[in-house]
Amino acid sequence: MSHTTQTYGFLIDILAVTFVVSRVLYLLFYWWDLHWQRSLVWVVGLACSLLLMISPALK
Repeated sequence: MSHTTQTYGFLIDILAVTFVVSRVLYLLFYWWDLHWQRSLVWVVGLACSLLLMISPALK
């Protein structure tokens, strides 16, 4: 959404990188069978995704 509406900035970059890192960590925690850590990074990724979607409204 932020890309489509051409919303750019430092916060958008941080959210996008954090989303990717959280998804990679989720996969690693899944392989290592770490339950609560996996849930935590899933919530972080979800929050980043939602913030990226509403970021044009915050502009």
